[in-house]
Amino acid sequence: VSPAERFAAAGWERLATGAPVLADAAIALDCRVSDTRQVGTHTVFFVEVAGIALAEDPAGLVYFDRAFHPLGQSVPARPAPAPAASAHS
Repeated sequence: VSPAERFAAAGWERLATGAPVLADAAIALDCRVSDTRQVGTHTVFFVEVAGIALAEDPAGLVYFDRAFHPLGQSVPARPAPAPAASAHS
């Protein structure tokens, strides 16, 4: 699949800086790179936030307790594990 075909499958919009963003993204930070630093084998980008795009009803997932859970829903508490038996009992 070509890059053009891959990106054509979704709806795109432009933010204030001209950066592309998925039209149905829950949130998008529109940033301008103000500085970069080399740290070991990594490049760290320092940015200035030019704008924030937030969906009216954002949906998302959080990974917790070895599973994905929808944001805004409570996760039932698991009972604490029983203490390990002592070798001297």
